[in-house]
Amino acid sequence: QLVYVVRNGLSQYLVGWTRKEFQSLHDQIDKIIISPDGKHVAYKAMMRKEWYVITDGHMSKPYTYVDDLKFSPDSNHFYFIGGTKTGSRLVLDGKEGKDYYYLYYAPIARAAEGLRVQFSADSKYLMYVGAHIVPEMQQYLIINGVETKLKDQMYQPTFTPDNKNIVYGSLEGENI
Repeated sequence: QLVYVVRNGLSQYLVGWTRKEFQSLHDQIDKIIISPDGKHVAYKAMMRKEWYVITDGHMSKPYTYVDDLKFSPDSNHFYFIGGTKTGSRLVLDGKEGKDYYYLYYAPIARAAEGLRVQFSADSKYLMYVGAHIVPEMQQYLIINGVETKLKDQMYQPTFTPDNKNIVYGSLEGENI
């Protein structure tokens, strides 16, 4: 299917998804993605200096920024990272997680530390690393919204092929 952005003066809108136009006018449209099964579309859009995510025509609440839009391998789940005044939060299927000072998702963090938001191959689990800095720096491994406090720094967490375990590198002192 063909999906494209049309500019109308200073506004933009998305055209072509399931033969209908999304009528919302946006100042900017960015990062259009289609689910693996080809049945869903999502994109981020700016209106009046606030960012939104539009999924199948439904608009999220406003955020200071949005990033890392992704559908699960089975196309039944969708997440994005939303920026707030106090941090970043992961939004999964329209439900907001808690704020973290850091969420390790950005391309720079992935390249530098090998951390990323990851669905399991069967789409049943979503894993990412978040951190708070008050009262001190503390990292957490979050799986389906449940936090596990990390003793050491975590590197490259990934699910095993059978989705039953997680493997990762750990930094203790100067040793990995």
